[in-house]
Amino acid sequence: MTRVRRGYIARRRRRKIRLFASSFRGAHSRLTRTATQQKIRAL
Repeated sequence: MTRVRRGYIARRRRRKIRLFASSFRGAHSRLTRTATQQKIRAL
């Protein structure tokens, strides 16, 4: 059996968050966890 590489759907979800937060400064646009928090605060 072939090895399953994880995270296709998770990667798509994170990429969507990163695109939303791309204009934020510093780590808020680079790190997924802080970008998610900033997205919630921005809305």
